[in-house]
Amino acid sequence: MRTARWSRSSGSTPRGTWSTSFSKILSPILRVGYLVAPAALQPALRTARRLTDWRGDLATQTTLARFIDDGDLASQLWRTTRVYAGRRRALLDALAGVDGLEVVPSVAGLRIAAWFRDPRLDDVAVARTAAGLGVGVEPLPVRFVTQPARHGLALGLGRIDDGRVPEAVTRIASAMARMSSAPAR
Repeated sequence: MRTARWSRSSGSTPRGTWSTSFSKILSPILRVGYLVAPAALQPALRTARRLTDWRGDLATQTTLARFIDDGDLASQLWRTTRVYAGRRRALLDALAGVDGLEVVPSVAGLRIAAWFRDPRLDDVAVARTAAGLGVGVEPLPVRFVTQPARHGLALGLGRIDDGRVPEAVTRIASAMARMSSAPAR
């Protein structure tokens, strides 16, 4: 497995850390993550780890190490990248037909964010209505530390088949239309 390319400033010392979890790429029940950190931070991070959680599950870590060494993680990433790229394309294509949404530009990720063009729309109410129609979306404000200037939705693409995307987006548009015509609170 190749090492991740480290982003550096004009000097040669890495300027940050990067962490992630295998639960995102393999299975939600796999509770193993990792942290890539500059050498200067590693002694303090090891001490913090030792003080908070001496070690992880050895059987899981050994199995995961073999999975990586055998090239199975690389194969899994290759397959899932293709699947998620197809879902992402399908979702972006379907969202292009919804006049009331403006997709926030991004190049990757398991969610697509979209702002409401109508500032009067209540994203919590739209998300609740969409859930009633069988589609799970998340109001964007829950992803902000402070209240955003605009409201909208986060749409996940991790658990939907490409063929079901157009119908799901039609239901989201229906939820928006219902909330647009609902009396103001």
